[in-house]
Amino acid sequence: MGASFSYGSQAHARQDFLAAWKRIYPESASSERECQLCHQRIEGGDGWNSYGIAIRFALRDIFGGFDIDAAIVEIELENADLDSDGLTNLQEIELGLDPGWVVGNNNEIVFKDSQILLNQPAPFADVDGAMVSPEPLCLAIKPKNSKTVMICL
Repeated sequence: MGASFSYGSQAHARQDFLAAWKRIYPESASSERECQLCHQRIEGGDGWNSYGIAIRFALRDIFGGFDIDAAIVEIELENADLDSDGLTNLQEIELGLDPGWVVGNNNEIVFKDSQILLNQPAPFADVDGAMVSPEPLCLAIKPKNSKTVMICL
């Protein structure tokens, strides 16, 4: 017989997770995203980004649904980069960035019924890119019989 657990009301679940996250990372500006730190929608509910689904799985599979704090910390202990942007989740949290979102239509959303939506945009325009500006790679190209042109990637 498999273990199961219930979070009670959705509002209660959100507050428990968000409160735990804020206790663990009280100095992080990432918490300003509120429920969208982990969820696709501002009100939370079904539909998680890579960071949120990892916490959900850790809570369910490792801690039997009972230790939210431990599940959150477990994800950071794995030194994971769940959104594949080159920074670990913990580095993003310490920098006040978005550990579950990347710029552009490059996000996966996972639902309770195991449906996965690929190539989804982040739910807000200023995901990481507005907070961290990587240096562009610029090349000077001079075609024959033409002026030099700068191309930046």
